[in-house]
Amino acid sequence: MKCEAIVLVNFALLVLSAVAVSFDRLSLQTMLTRPIVCAPVLGAMFGQFSAGIVIGTWLELMWIDKAPLGNYVPPNGSYLAVIAVGALGLASVGEGYGRLPILVALFILLPLAYLGKLVDIWIFTRNEKHAREAQEAANLGLDKKVAFLHVKAMKEGMAIATLFICLTATGGALLIRIVTPMVPTSFFLAADYIYYFFPPILWGVALNAAYRQGDIKLFLAAGIVGLLVGVLVYGNLF
Repeated sequence: MKCEAIVLVNFALLVLSAVAVSFDRLSLQTMLTRPIVCAPVLGAMFGQFSAGIVIGTWLELMWIDKAPLGNYVPPNGSYLAVIAVGALGLASVGEGYGRLPILVALFILLPLAYLGKLVDIWIFTRNEKHAREAQEAANLGLDKKVAFLHVKAMKEGMAIATLFICLTATGGALLIRIVTPMVPTSFFLAADYIYYFFPPILWGVALNAAYRQGDIKLFLAAGIVGLLVGVLVYGNLF
């Protein structure tokens, strides 16, 4: 009963987080739903704070050079951050697998960021329809209908995004619970190597993005910070 209660609480937290993320992305746009912010917060709520920091940082660096400019819609790292951390919280596979569950959550669920991009495009397309209807209502002086259509568009978008996050996070939790015990223990060391050596690749992506944008100061600062982190982290491994 205690385990079932924990699962229910975690699922309730997941739903609330999904609602908050979708509301911020579709309305407020405060940037608090960036992976580097929402993943650690959600991880702390699930008791997966370190996993939240890792997932948030990795996802933030992964698509740091993919800005939503013009009609371009980037892969949705915010959705994936909530899905991955939420799936880990729901799965509750324990600590006997080391860092393996984090890698399973990230790499198996990674395609959901691109599926989230399609969800965003679908929401934006629906919003364009509501916007045209609102414009026609405004031309007729129907102020109440204009307000109604704006609220309707926001509610529909939030419902779609929330449903997508909750369904995929639940499915991801089942995958983590199924896949993690199937991995031989000999792979645990390999998982540790991936855990430690994947971040430099992401840091290279961030450096490349800064260099291409012509911001040499940011490029040099990122390189110095990366060097210091590398010395502090990887200097103790060998």
